[in-house]
Amino acid sequence: MAKYEEDAANISDKLNEAPAEAKKRKMCFYITPIGAFASDVRRATDGIFKQVLVPVCRAKGYDVGVAHGLTEPGCVLDQVVRRLLDDELVIANLTHSNANVTYELAVR
Repeated sequence: MAKYEEDAANISDKLNEAPAEAKKRKMCFYITPIGAFASDVRRATDGIFKQVLVPVCRAKGYDVGVAHGLTEPGCVLDQVVRRLLDDELVIANLTHSNANVTYELAVR
């Protein structure tokens, strides 16, 4: 039960965070092949994202996003391009030959 209480406290802290503090966080966008749900590519890229990039970037003061994690309504391409241009840091996964990754990296 202690883990649940710790998670609840962390969520509560986040919800109570002042908007000015939230805006101070730097933003990082992760360019990566997405692949079909449960495909080898998707499992590998999600593993890198969740197990490596998110913890490291958060420790350095960045909030991290990825194209398949965007939740705002509207054109996904517009949102991706905006993140590529505006985020302080962009990390690209070039381990697979992927046209979308190449395009997004070129935009950056």
